[in-house]
Amino acid sequence: MVKQRIASLGSLTLSIMLVGACSSGDGGSLTANGEKSIEAGSAETALKEPVQITIYYPWSGYPRETFMETYGNYIVKKYPNLSINYIQSGTGATMDELIASKTELDLIMTTSNAYQSLQDRGLNGDITELAKKYKYDFNRLDPIVYELTKALEPGKMAGLPFKVNAPGFFYNKDLFDKFGVAYVKDGMTWDEVYETAKKLTREDGGIKYRGFGIRTTNFITFNQLSLPRLDAGSKAAFFTAEWKSFLENFIRFSQLPGFAPTEKGTGIGGPSLDMFAKDRTLAMLVQMNSDWPKEEQGVKMNWDAVTFPEFKSRPGVGPQPEAVYFVMPSTSKKKDAAFLAMSALTDEELQFQAAKSGAAPVLNNTKWREVYGSQEPNLKGRNAAALVPVKYAATNGINQYNAIAETNIAGAVNSVILGTTDMNSALREAEEKTNKTIEEKLKAK
Repeated sequence: MVKQRIASLGSLTLSIMLVGACSSGDGGSLTANGEKSIEAGSAETALKEPVQITIYYPWSGYPRETFMETYGNYIVKKYPNLSINYIQSGTGATMDELIASKTELDLIMTTSNAYQSLQDRGLNGDITELAKKYKYDFNRLDPIVYELTKALEPGKMAGLPFKVNAPGFFYNKDLFDKFGVAYVKDGMTWDEVYETAKKLTREDGGIKYRGFGIRTTNFITFNQLSLPRLDAGSKAAFFTAEWKSFLENFIRFSQLPGFAPTEKGTGIGGPSLDMFAKDRTLAMLVQMNSDWPKEEQGVKMNWDAVTFPEFKSRPGVGPQPEAVYFVMPSTSKKKDAAFLAMSALTDEELQFQAAKSGAAPVLNNTKWREVYGSQEPNLKGRNAAALVPVKYAATNGINQYNAIAETNIAGAVNSVILGTTDMNSALREAEEKTNKTIEEKLKAK
């Protein structure tokens, strides 16, 4: 998962060549002499002269090497005449500092959940006309991802997605072996996982082992039932029977005999990751699928993955996607060059190449699943493709105040787990708190 932490500044200039392919499909046509003419809407026209664009990565953890190996080298090979100034967030290069210094940004990486921060700073844009100009085919995109992209800013096409994250389901095989429990498998329901967790929540040799935990509150954000946190009027919409049933599905894991939840470890939140990857006392973990255990980060464990467990009412449906985009600010002065660069990232050849490294594609063509993770050492020999849902749940809408609701829903869940209140009271209080906070923010505008 893309993590919003500020890291050291990384700046690089990539000599990326961006000339259109020689086929007439780039917008050119052949003259009577067999020479290719240049027409409006072609890469040759846009990049007839050298152009440099600036790409901004507003978090940490995405160094030059990773960008180049996964995406940059492909663009370098495809196109001549464009250089890219790549800036990563860090001291002196936060988004606000770049705005203050009037640094011109042409492409900014963001996610469906982080897009609001760009809007708030006037860094949003619309590529609708450019897509028409270069005849970009949106049918290549997964339908759910496409709908999510349109929902970023209704009435506009804010950017283009190039990878997708979603919650994934991981398990520690050693703990299953230790207690003689059959491994979880693809296609299981949450009820079946619950029965498995019962067998793994126990004490042995003075050590407490727990069957199941969740690393973050993203199970709320990307919930499989597509339940909205807020309604169209930015009012809390989660004090419902549907939300109650959904949340109780997860609460029950932390209420199993022997789980013994505490304020520092309810089974939902950061401590679950340590229990899984460090202490090795948690058997099954939900976290973003891009956060698989990595040996180069010191996590060496016997783990594997299965498809995200299903609700009986939604067979075959996984969680909602979190798309990762390149957005072009309206202030960019090099829109054509920037659009060509961002659209290249959705080429089928590159998307399949990125899939081999563990980046889930945005394509409607799902044949990439056959090669997913094949070149990522940490995924080799594992059920890697299971980390990416075969079918994403429909998105439940983007609202700048969704995070407020999510925080309060998570607080309600943890209070129920700890036994300090009941579910109805917890959700009612969370709704009241959410509405009050949103009203205060609206008044302050």
